[in-house]
Amino acid sequence: LTKVSLPAGLNRYESGIFKCCTNLQSFEFLDREIYIDCSFFSGCKNLVEINCPNAEKIIYDDNSFKYMAPNVSVNRPPNAVFSSEKSDENDKIREKGSWD
Repeated sequence: LTKVSLPAGLNRYESGIFKCCTNLQSFEFLDREIYIDCSFFSGCKNLVEINCPNAEKIIYDDNSFKYMAPNVSVNRPPNAVFSSEKSDENDKIREKGSWD
């Protein structure tokens, strides 16, 4: 398994779902709103590319990219929000129920 593409409509992905997929090199989210849990890609040492072509909001945990290859790139539209879940704006998003 070297490439995975998740279809639109899933929105939230559980912790550790692709943990330690050491052969994974490329990952694609097709949703507009994406939340990346802290251990979603943990141990994916060969992952070099995360594509989010339809993203409007990408929210990540402070540790989401901690145990990955240091050269991983997140490709997204230039106007997509890309920030830590601890930001004030993301608290507002959660209050509105966007991630439920």
